[in-house]
Amino acid sequence: MNEKIIKTLEYEKILHRLTNYAATTLGKEQTQALRPSGDLEEVKRRLKATDEAANVDRLKGGAPFGGIRDIRPALHRARVGGMLNPSELLDIATTSNGSRRSKNFLSP
Repeated sequence: MNEKIIKTLEYEKILHRLTNYAATTLGKEQTQALRPSGDLEEVKRRLKATDEAANVDRLKGGAPFGGIRDIRPALHRARVGGMLNPSELLDIATTSNGSRRSKNFLSP
């Protein structure tokens, strides 16, 4: 999308406000990476996903994202054979538990 249009729409301000609603650091990163699309099919796909999320929120309330941490650095260190410290192991366990809660929340 044209940079002039993005500036005119004050898109960065919109992203900043949206980021405040993200429950995790990963969600905040994803929010900041959002860019408008000019592709009609992509726009339809995004609108459908937004509608589904709004319906889940309306019917079940907010998703339980508490406890989900950014464990990418620890996973990388583990992949290359590094030793993880107790704090990293705790973050992994907490994230695993948070993922389980999220999965159960979204299951019918």
